[in-house]
Amino acid sequence: MGRRGLAGLLAVVLLLSACESRSSADPTPPSRDECTRSAVDVRTAAVCDGVWVHAARHTFVPQGLALGPEGTAYVSGYHAARHGLRFCEVLVVDPRTGRTTSRVTDIRAHGPAGGTVVCRHGGGLTSGPEGLWISQRSRLWLVDPDEIRAGRADTVRVWDMGGRVRASALVRRGPWIGLVGYAENRAHFTHWVRVDDLLAPGVWAVSDRAGAATVVPERRTRAPRYAQGAADGPGGVWYVASTSYCGVLHSPQGAEIAFLPGAEGVVFQGRRLWVVSESGARPYQKGGDRPLVPTLTSLRVGRLDRSLPTGCSWT
Repeated sequence: MGRRGLAGLLAVVLLLSACESRSSADPTPPSRDECTRSAVDVRTAAVCDGVWVHAARHTFVPQGLALGPEGTAYVSGYHAARHGLRFCEVLVVDPRTGRTTSRVTDIRAHGPAGGTVVCRHGGGLTSGPEGLWISQRSRLWLVDPDEIRAGRADTVRVWDMGGRVRASALVRRGPWIGLVGYAENRAHFTHWVRVDDLLAPGVWAVSDRAGAATVVPERRTRAPRYAQGAADGPGGVWYVASTSYCGVLHSPQGAEIAFLPGAEGVVFQGRRLWVVSESGARPYQKGGDRPLVPTLTSLRVGRLDRSLPTGCSWT
């Protein structure tokens, strides 16, 4: 992780206040089920591991996270320096070392209404048997993870989102995909759509308004303000709300728990919760006043200190 990363971790008193560093090139894999790393490596009660993702360019801003059955992590996001266009990028990452094994920077398809559409932002990411799902707020993409690992972007399907349906984040729960909306000044909604309905022939849109070739979500549930990520986990859906300065983990029971600044995509793996944070990305570090958080962190939710204030102004 290095001395600079260690200094940033020590500044994140929410839950990393006693963490010591290890080299992100250390090939020793962490435990996949429990926080069983030695106290020499990690001395905080909650955090299992933290690694920096070795992206090919230094302007990548991570947003979404999914875990593959082959032991890799998929990290979606955007390249901040590409003239403000924020085109989607997907990295294939070894979560033990942070090494990027593959990278796709151009995801596009023939649009349902004609012409070519290009994926932007890559704010949401989740996976299922049918492939890797990516969201960009007003559009939903399905890509082939085998192609992504090979460094190619074979788009399987793309859907437009309309009406009040937006997806800054995604969550997969059984046969459902939750399209998580984002708002700063109020709570928003997660709209739930059946995967089978999305994959039906001729369907190319998702909206709360009925129309031709359109799937209407069967239900919606409340999502918190500043919702940046969501994960299916113990007891239901867990949400992450954050800015690059602070973070809140919302439990299915309604608890608000101090969490990593800049937390975006989250996914459970057994008892561990993996988190991707944007706070440590170089574009956010230019001002020098944001917490320096590793790209990927894994932790045990049950060991988070629920008595700590979140430090977020809206809570």
